[in-house]
Amino acid sequence: VTFISDTFAPIKEAVAEENSPLIKGLKLSDTYVDENGKSITVKILFSHPERTLTKDEVMANVDSIIARLEKKNIFLKK
Repeated sequence: VTFISDTFAPIKEAVAEENSPLIKGLKLSDTYVDENGKSITVKILFSHPERTLTKDEVMANVDSIIARLEKKNIFLKK
C-alpha cells in the first residue's frame, strides 16, 4: 500500500491503532520522491493461525487504516 507522506511514523501509528489480531506485521517497503511529494510503500502482514483470511476481512482492516490516515491528510498514492 503506498501513501503520500513525509514520514513513516503516522502510518505505523495508524496500523497499531487498528489493534487487529489479524495484523501480524508492518514493513517499510519503499520510499519515492516525485512532483507530488514523498511516497511511502508499506507491506502489512495479515494472518490467522487456523484458517485462510477472506478478502473482506483483510480489506475491512485496510479500509479502516486508510480512513484513519485520511483524517491526518495522508492519502493513497494514485
